[in-house]
Amino acid sequence: MVNELLDFRKADSGNLHPHFFQEDIVSALKEIFNHFQTIAEAKNIQYTFESSDSSILVYFDRNQMEKVFFNLLSNAFKFTQNDGSISLKIASNDQQVEITVTDNGKGIAIDTIDDIFKNFFQVGQNIGTGIGLALSKSLVELHKGKISVTSKPETANEAGKTTFTVVLQLGKNHLNESDISPIPTIEKTIYQEIDDYDAEVFIENPIIDDKDKKAHILIVEDNDDVREFIKQSLENQYHVYESKNGMEGWENAIQTLPDLIISDVMMPIMDGLELCKKLKTDVRTSHIPVIMLTAKSAQIHQIHGLQHGADAYITKPFSDQILQLNIRNLLSLKAALQKKYSEQLSKLPIITNADSSQDEIFLQKLQQIIENNISNLDLDLSFITSKIGMSKTVLYKKFSALTNQSLSEYIRAQRLKRAVEIFQKGESSVTSVSLQVGFNDPQYFSREFKKTYGITPTNYIRNKKQ
Repeated sequence: MVNELLDFRKADSGNLHPHFFQEDIVSALKEIFNHFQTIAEAKNIQYTFESSDSSILVYFDRNQMEKVFFNLLSNAFKFTQNDGSISLKIASNDQQVEITVTDNGKGIAIDTIDDIFKNFFQVGQNIGTGIGLALSKSLVELHKGKISVTSKPETANEAGKTTFTVVLQLGKNHLNESDISPIPTIEKTIYQEIDDYDAEVFIENPIIDDKDKKAHILIVEDNDDVREFIKQSLENQYHVYESKNGMEGWENAIQTLPDLIISDVMMPIMDGLELCKKLKTDVRTSHIPVIMLTAKSAQIHQIHGLQHGADAYITKPFSDQILQLNIRNLLSLKAALQKKYSEQLSKLPIITNADSSQDEIFLQKLQQIIENNISNLDLDLSFITSKIGMSKTVLYKKFSALTNQSLSEYIRAQRLKRAVEIFQKGESSVTSVSLQVGFNDPQYFSREFKKTYGITPTNYIRNKKQ
């Protein structure tokens, strides 16, 4: 948001100087498009990319144009429900290229659509990306292009539809010669922004825990043949990642947070025992089941593996059936733990002691943060991240992996649960209670209350008095 504001002020004051370079806009947009694939998969969104040509050469500042389409795509994902559709289409003629981003989300009300590109304009509860659309308009106009929007708001019986259209001219006659660069200039920060973006804004359901989704498994094995054998035996049923040593496996685990890890014991740089110990003592990865593989059959080595936190131990050589059974058992156990932790979270508070696991301590701390800040309007993923010392992406995935719940849904449920408790104590002002539990819009609070309990707050209070 700070970077956007700085860019907007520069553009608005004429101090943002573009560096136009002729390159393929199709491949540039495809690269941005691909970075939202995981989000599309998570929300089961039909996500399509179409272009009239395989390559279209355009003079544009890639860094600035990436910001435009990051804003357009991120807004599309925010306001499109699960099982919806989002498309990015490119078409060109001899004079211009037209790029459209279309979604079948909530849509924009007719009386507000003319203001959509104004500074800091907000649409109801949905505030988009702050000044993102105003900045996008400024950046497109910096390219002597045009950006427009058409929208049909959703109704009770029909989904909405919103299309943003960006038109850029071909050639360079419309540009200032001094702004044309002989080499491309791009800051590779936009993709980190996508990775760090508040995942809760986009993802309503866990990516990997749905029964129709493949679990993600990381193989850490320095022997190429063994690693390939394991990969081939698993890749039809699971998403498989590979690492060649313990250090590489550790870095891969932190980045991908897989559902399960299979690791050899004897490896260079970092062996499997040290890797397992790091995984099980780091709160970011402590929930991930680990299967250890070794050529050593002596009981003492198995004991060492289990002492380091391994969940299962398989001696080489082994059959793929044995490996498959261990994987299924551990994933089933994980599902059982998800149910256990989900039920524990609904009961306040979670009690921990000296024998509590890292995961139970993590959930207890998280629960306490939410309870202590239930009236805070800013209680969201970013707020909790600052309190718990974990990145947004890791926090979101960790909570989903442990509970099979969305963190935003859990926070909302706790707010509503507290509202019921307050109503039961005799409070009769819906507006007052909505503020006490962190909703700044009483109407939105009432809708969420009815969605959860099947009755409006007003009727709930009335029934209680009878």
